[in-house]
Amino acid sequence: MKTNLFATLLADFCLSVKPLFKRKFRIDYHVLLFLSSCILGLFYNNLFWGRAQAFIVDNGGFLLKASVYTAFVFIVWLLLEILCVRIWTRWVLSFIFLISSVASYFMDLLSIGLDSGVIDSMLHTTLRESSELLTFSFLYHLLVFGIFPTLIFFIIPLSVPLRFIYGLKLKTYIVCILLSIIVGIYFVQGTRIIEVFKHSHDLMRTLNPVAPFRAYIDYIIKRMKLPTDYIVLGDDAITTAESKLFVFVIGESARAHNFKELGYERDTTPYSVNFPNRIFLRNFYSCGVITAISIPCMLTNYTRATYTHRELSFYTDNVLDVAKKAGYEVYWISNNGGECIGGVCKRLDQDKIIYFNTRSSLDGDMIPLLSNLIQNTTSNTLLVVNLLGSHGVRYDKRYPKEFEYFVPACNKNVLSQCSVEELLNAYDNSLRYTDFLLSLLLQELDSSVLEDVGLWYLSDHGESLGENGQYMHGGFPYAFAPKYQKHIPSILWLKPPQNIHSPYAQWVQEVTEKLFNKQDSLLNQDYVFSTLLGLLQITTKDYKREFDITR
Repeated sequence: MKTNLFATLLADFCLSVKPLFKRKFRIDYHVLLFLSSCILGLFYNNLFWGRAQAFIVDNGGFLLKASVYTAFVFIVWLLLEILCVRIWTRWVLSFIFLISSVASYFMDLLSIGLDSGVIDSMLHTTLRESSELLTFSFLYHLLVFGIFPTLIFFIIPLSVPLRFIYGLKLKTYIVCILLSIIVGIYFVQGTRIIEVFKHSHDLMRTLNPVAPFRAYIDYIIKRMKLPTDYIVLGDDAITTAESKLFVFVIGESARAHNFKELGYERDTTPYSVNFPNRIFLRNFYSCGVITAISIPCMLTNYTRATYTHRELSFYTDNVLDVAKKAGYEVYWISNNGGECIGGVCKRLDQDKIIYFNTRSSLDGDMIPLLSNLIQNTTSNTLLVVNLLGSHGVRYDKRYPKEFEYFVPACNKNVLSQCSVEELLNAYDNSLRYTDFLLSLLLQELDSSVLEDVGLWYLSDHGESLGENGQYMHGGFPYAFAPKYQKHIPSILWLKPPQNIHSPYAQWVQEVTEKLFNKQDSLLNQDYVFSTLLGLLQITTKDYKREFDITR
């Protein structure tokens, strides 16, 4: 009975591929699905094979690699059989190849896998960011691996069973055969294949075309889990400060590794280092490895463990809102995108939300406005400044030409085309320019008529600069992200008191002593919310003393 069933299945399958050999320009659509699976495995998974290669060579070599590839082909073929039904075949394949071509380009370019965070960043990218990534090489890759296959799918004649019942019967046979083969592969080599994926926890995020669709589904699921009730904070907020001016500068993609304070051989902070009361917190870590997570996470009273989706910040007050409720004039001034990340500034007065958003805007363009605000402020004021800082890919476009101190500097949109020296030169130049701007702000603050004045510079996250083939940031779950992307600079400065016997002088002495004692303590952006409240001398039930690094 079993022999007859197998013979029937084999005969039906052979009949289905027979037209391929009889008609020169007609291909059976089941065969097309098989060929598509083979092509996806060979040409759209460079990063996957690159990361898996080392383990495969040491643990089975060619046989294991062949097993992984065979399993991939049959699993993808099975999925395509389920998704592709008769006339929809061309459309489904075209969509998959277009998505896979885009995914493979950016995974190979940045050496990152795809997860919900990357999808989130892509959906919220700015025109300036996208324009630096949409290069000729991207268009060429899209043409060859996306548009060209799509044209082929619509040009070649397909052989599709005319009778629906027969076609459904044949598809069922093929699906059963594929399932049998996959189960067989599992029993023979399943343990070894699973070991390949266990060897590198992010390997599944590099598997094309599974990764982009898996990441998007995960993104949708996380959106569905967003809270429905708005969380109100700081309704009881009051401050004991009088005429306090504080500037909170949020850096972009600055990594602590490239700061002299941590032993870096180059001096990337020559301008601000000599200011009295400047304190560098050496062991500070980000909440996330993308801006869309880090900034909302640190400004709300969530922690890295509880901030599970970038849009949580839309459903809660944050430290800016609490400061406003306490009577502060709160400004959001940004050169990093046309909106405040995570809606953190949406409840501020509209005339206090200011953007510098042209494609050629430099962070220095904000200085005249900031200088004017600093010199003319007489009431409690919080200035939040969001820098473009060291945002990739074009680090050389983050500073004016006269600040190109380290040469030659990388000036390409594809970072892997630059040498390590060129890449570091451009990146370090951007750090020096940021430090120059910080020194200008410190000069302005130091010359302010107000006594109670301070500044805190903190990067949103770090950056990879080619280490282990990884560039920029994101693409890894936080736990597996490189330290370069998480270890960030944190610089605090409080204006030296003019009257050493004043209450402000006593407060500065207490705070600076605490900060100096914590220079090497393990800290992270979980501390930002309550630390800012402490620096602004705001009292509220939502303040947590244990998360205030000045206490």
